[in-house]
Amino acid sequence: MKNVCEIDQVKKLFEKKMILDIDELRAALGTESNRTVFRYLKKLNYISSYTHAGKYYSLPEVAQFDQNGLWQRGDIGFSKYGTLLNTLAHIVNQSDAGQTNSELEEQFKTRVQNPLLTLVNANKLGREKLVQKTYLYVSVDPETRKKQLTVRDGQGKRRHLSDWTSIEILVEVIRLSSHSVTPGIVSSSLHKKGSSITREEIDQVFRAYSLEKKTPDSAQSKS
Repeated sequence: MKNVCEIDQVKKLFEKKMILDIDELRAALGTESNRTVFRYLKKLNYISSYTHAGKYYSLPEVAQFDQNGLWQRGDIGFSKYGTLLNTLAHIVNQSDAGQTNSELEEQFKTRVQNPLLTLVNANKLGREKLVQKTYLYVSVDPETRKKQLTVRDGQGKRRHLSDWTSIEILVEVIRLSSHSVTPGIVSSSLHKKGSSITREEIDQVFRAYSLEKKTPDSAQSKS
């Protein structure tokens, strides 16, 4: 009976705070034993964060996963697919046009370069070199890979941009240079100012001026 009450107590705490770490769980259960904590967590079918080396915990019924199976609160991220490696593999394989390192980091809100290289080396993902030393991560399935590259190639067709459009984008990049600048951040900032510049135009300028090299996309490691 005591175990049932303690499980209910922990469950209510998760419902209130949503995310807990091991110290909070030990305090809630009145124990110094991590083993005891994980015994209760296992009964609750807990999930671990894919960020911070899995040190944060929650429950599936508490998590608010988005359409990609990700749930982020601040800099803490959870995935319905479990680990960062599993989630990266799923997201890339389900992507219509593959994913670059920058695109994935913007989505996951954490560094993904090393996990991506691990997946490539394990033959769980493929990698194609794009322009300006940027890599595209794709499925290892030949047919899926071919479709992803075809779609990506279509997305990369360049349109003529006016000098003023390019200048406006570059000025915004410089203004934001104290941060980790990505096309998404520039797009959000410009739209807040009422700019009509599209994300596609921003992506094009990033490619044309090798701005992606400021992100881990320009990994020199070989698969």
